Amino acid sequence: MMTTATEQVFIDKMQAEGWELFHYGMPDFVCRKDEDIIFVEVKTSVTERLLPTQIKTLEIFQKIKPCFVWSPKTATLIPVSEYLNTLKPVNDHYKRTRQVTPKLIKLMVKNGHSIKEIATYFGTSKETIYRRLKPSQQ
Repeated sequence: MMTTATEQVFIDKMQAEGWELFHYGMPDFVCRKDEDIIFVEVKTSVTERLLPTQIKTLEIFQKIKPCFVWSPKTATLIPVSEYLNTLKPVNDHYKRTRQVTPKLIKLMVKNGHSIKEIATYFGTSKETIYRRLKPSQQ
């Protein structure tokens, strides 16, 4: 299986900590260290969405062993439930409005997300995010 640059950073970090990694695809990695086994989904940023199939798979695996999401921005293993809860206010607002509003952008910025991450999350450009934010700053 091909390894992305982000996945390679993750591999290097985990191997340096003594983990043995198996790269399967869904979840991205099964990691073993001594008697501990964990499942990890690697994302390029903390705002990258888990696909519905990934969420379902991780929920099933979570019943067996701990599941985490990892991104280079945090460089820490984030429990899947915590990862999903972090984006819950954003997802709830978006479901209600179906728009990327200035309020939503500000909420994400307040939670530490960059404009680039916000644009990636919603599949749009940074310029579009800035344009939507601008009227509310006047």
